[in-house]
Amino acid sequence: MTELNKNDWIIEADNSIKNVLANALQNMKNGSWDENQITTNALNAIGRLGKNLKWESQNQSTVWESYKQKGKAETDSGDVLFFINVILSNEVTLEGVIYYEAKKMYLNERLEPTGYSAFDYNQLHRILWHSNYTNILLYDVSLTSSTNDECPARSVGSFALPAHFVYSLQDGSSRFNSQQSKELPGLGKPWANFLADNFSGFGLDYHPEIVEFAKRYISTKHPLLPENIVIATTSKTPEIEPELDRRIINSDLYIPSSEYVGRDDIHHTDN
Repeated sequence: MTELNKNDWIIEADNSIKNVLANALQNMKNGSWDENQITTNALNAIGRLGKNLKWESQNQSTVWESYKQKGKAETDSGDVLFFINVILSNEVTLEGVIYYEAKKMYLNERLEPTGYSAFDYNQLHRILWHSNYTNILLYDVSLTSSTNDECPARSVGSFALPAHFVYSLQDGSSRFNSQQSKELPGLGKPWANFLADNFSGFGLDYHPEIVEFAKRYISTKHPLLPENIVIATTSKTPEIEPELDRRIINSDLYIPSSEYVGRDDIHHTDN
């Protein structure tokens, strides 16, 4: 079991994701700047920090695992779907879900950010139909030096914000353009913060019908399955050790993310 201060875990998880993003950007000519590939590699990188966690100063322990869809998925209903069981007492366990839809920053031939141009109003509407607890996950690139430099410096980061934010900004006649979309990360916070909250049971949709729909949704093959699934169990009761319930994972459709070796795996940062 990995014992960490929760804030330390957030910092380490955020740095791990940034390493994945930097590597994907460096190797984007090989097609590595891809939302699904980045997400899978990011989950693997976070997993290397430990999948059996105990946060110091909190009565909480968490065990989790991530899975990747076999084959190629479309992203109509979220790149990542989380199932999290939260044990509150010997008698009470809650089931919650959360969706994340990942979007990458687009870049021109000089690798200068041009905006998040992949948003579609109808797609956002369909995503929110699955659950109001859906977040947009942004893989961001920003310039940290002048574009007049021969090799301008860049920074990367992952930020999440409620899908309702983006949906509302796309509604009506005042839809944001690509240039304005570059400001979206400022409306959110680092994905690692969201993950820490989710693993603590916060920000989840606990409505039984939504949870059961999500379980049915991933049980049979169809073109809109989420690319990645995370299952977790969090115990708020020290005397109860959390255990994973893997029964919801269809092994014909999903494999553990750790068995997937992407072209942009974090271990290969010197290419």
